[in-house]
Amino acid sequence: MTVDDLKKRFSLDRACKQSLRSNGDEESKLHSIEHHFIAAKAQPLHNLAACATALGFQHSPITEGKDKGQSYWYFDVLSHRDTKLPSITREAILMDSLAEAFGAVYDGWGTLIAK
Repeated sequence: MTVDDLKKRFSLDRACKQSLRSNGDEESKLHSIEHHFIAAKAQPLHNLAACATALGFQHSPITEGKDKGQSYWYFDVLSHRDTKLPSITREAILMDSLAEAFGAVYDGWGTLIAK
């Protein structure tokens, strides 16, 4: 992960947080966070899921999708935490690093608004 990658991560996380705030989110409440991953094959995601489980995270089933005739695989790593910017960004950097290590793409995180 480069400095430019980190700057992009910080920017994406700030934008997501701003959207949550503008919709009345209470960042101190526990949220179910979904960290989205995509890969061309299922095996990298199976390996990533095993590592995430070892780190104490849960995950959704690994599912096949299709886009313009091309298959891809996706799943979410799940955490339960507040969405204060420093802590959610640390978690997102971890997820980005896991994606890089296992040959997947980290597509960011999302959560529902908690009031």
